[in-house]
Amino acid sequence: MDDTLGISLLLSTYYHSNKENILVLASNLYNAQRISNLISSFIGDENVILYPADELLRAESLASSKELVSQRLYALSRLIDAKHKVVIAHPSSVLRYLPSPKLFTDLTINLEVGQVIDVDKLINQLVSSGYYRVNKIDRSLEFAKRGDIIDVYSINNDYPIRISLFDNEIESLAFFDIATQESKEKVNEVKIIPASDVLFSLDEIKTIRYKLTKQMEEDQKSLSNEIIDRLILKTNDDIEEILSFNNLDKYYKYY
Repeated sequence: MDDTLGISLLLSTYYHSNKENILVLASNLYNAQRISNLISSFIGDENVILYPADELLRAESLASSKELVSQRLYALSRLIDAKHKVVIAHPSSVLRYLPSPKLFTDLTINLEVGQVIDVDKLINQLVSSGYYRVNKIDRSLEFAKRGDIIDVYSINNDYPIRISLFDNEIESLAFFDIATQESKEKVNEVKIIPASDVLFSLDEIKTIRYKLTKQMEEDQKSLSNEIIDRLILKTNDDIEEILSFNNLDKYYKYY
């Protein structure tokens, strides 16, 4: 019998006799995906949470695949209040550093029709949680603002949401089709989750800056002035980028 099939059958049986969350650590990403698919067929997709990550450490320091980032974000949003779920991970995903559950929750946005909002605060929250601001969204993890309309494509929704404002009040919320720009469904409320799992609070950014300054002071004893000058310039540029919340995934190394 295929090991993954046997494991999936065993876990499915155990799931029905146990009411706690179950963590499954597969040997690699491929097996994690196979086990996830098999268990889902036994107990339902809604009861399985796959948390994937790139297998190569170099990939984490450069750019993770967008598909895996999206899967991780969706998994994290479900893990916040997960009850009686099977969580499937593998060594690379377990070793990955993550933002605190509190920070992830704080950056999750809940909106409802009739709610009065601070528009500038909403825009800042979208930016600080990793969303790219564009003129017109054409993919997930982007947002756009045109007059009293804000479009956001959160990965936990099948379609982007259009937030129509009357002054500072949410007049309507509607999912829409990117290609046609036509509304598909009006809703009374919506949840927008962070667009990155590389998130920094302002206190964490201060800590990064402090530790880097101390490290550079130590490095000055053994490195040439030219190298130190380049290092200081590069580090300061990185800090400014983090403070602007630009391309956050790029700065995973500072975790």
